[in-house]
Amino acid sequence: TNGNADYAMASSMQCGVMAWWRAMYPRLRTVGMHWHPWDEVGMMMRASSFASRQIMKLPLMPVDQGLRHLEQELTAGLPDAQVVFTDGTYQRWLGSLFAEADAIESKDHSVTAGQPQNEAEVYPLIDSVDHLVTGQEVSVHAVFDPTREPFLVGHRFRDRPLLPFVISLEMLAEAARLCEGAGQFCGFDNVEIVSGLKFVHDQPQAVRTSVTKHAGELSAQVLSDFRNRKGAVLQRDRLHVRGQVVCGDTQQIENSVVSNEKPPTDWSDVEYPAEREEVIYHGPLFRRLTGARRIDGVGWMRIVAGQVSEVAGDRNHRGWVLSPAVLDACFFGCGLLEWIDSQNVVAIPSGIRRLRFLKQPSPGEVCVQRIIKTGRVEDKATFDFILMNSKGETILSAEGFEALVLEGTGVVTS
Repeated sequence: TNGNADYAMASSMQCGVMAWWRAMYPRLRTVGMHWHPWDEVGMMMRASSFASRQIMKLPLMPVDQGLRHLEQELTAGLPDAQVVFTDGTYQRWLGSLFAEADAIESKDHSVTAGQPQNEAEVYPLIDSVDHLVTGQEVSVHAVFDPTREPFLVGHRFRDRPLLPFVISLEMLAEAARLCEGAGQFCGFDNVEIVSGLKFVHDQPQAVRTSVTKHAGELSAQVLSDFRNRKGAVLQRDRLHVRGQVVCGDTQQIENSVVSNEKPPTDWSDVEYPAEREEVIYHGPLFRRLTGARRIDGVGWMRIVAGQVSEVAGDRNHRGWVLSPAVLDACFFGCGLLEWIDSQNVVAIPSGIRRLRFLKQPSPGEVCVQRIIKTGRVEDKATFDFILMNSKGETILSAEGFEALVLEGTGVVTS
């Protein structure tokens, strides 16, 4: 009816406005809840709705079940901008009207769209899905406030927030998992930093991630609109990072540690430069590298895993694919090895040929990184490294990590 159409359009508009407001201000938690018809209370109990119940033969949702759904969403911190609670009756009814019942997957149990069935369905660095064709392509975006996001406040280049490489990788991984809809994330191939994303003003900025699947390969990009200090757009869709995301790879990480090679037991302490003293600044949340040694040309780094909440801040603490601070410490360790060799230099990530993950470390776990420098051509240095957990198991493997070497004070070991 015209009345129901107006009601539906108004609800859609209201949810859209709330989702936009939520994206602009990530600390704000709004949600639009689309409910299956309630029993005992609500609109379906009106006499005017009796005909609709008879025609569609709708089973009604018990009040206690609806309250449980509401409590679960609130307890989870409202991770999604919109959620749908239904048992599939509407889908089956519409399918019968349009003779498409065979194309609609029928489910006998209740499905809660906004209540993820596992952590893989939560995407902390996706604020909005702009376009999605599962198994083919996806375009999403997040709005980052450089004055509030811990990974921006604590990661600065020439005293301005710079999007960390590890956060770009997390964005690529989350978007790829959303695109695939299933399958296990394994790592990355041929990732390149095309241009760093530096926040030249303190206004929130939208950053987009796109993934396209072609011939079984997931090609991903991180883009944004480049703006001047006044906020005017100077270049649309500026490319920052590109590469391939690997999901469902059965290839195992090879343990490249020589059998008779043992990590050191005594370490030199690592002192990070203070804020404003260095070209690139790492805040406390990224200072996970606590010890270093160089033995016979091999770099050894001691890395202590932190809590994901330190990086997430106001964002969802669930659903993180990577351990960003640990991976950043691995990249930093490569730069530290270059500093030990060359002195007075700073190494900034510029890309990586192959990166594979087996598992993530637990908070507080002490890990050991083993680094081999494979080359230095002009201002580019390359490294291979692995990361071992407290049990000595290889949990991360990297080949062809490339860093841009700049003049700077760097870190101090003692």
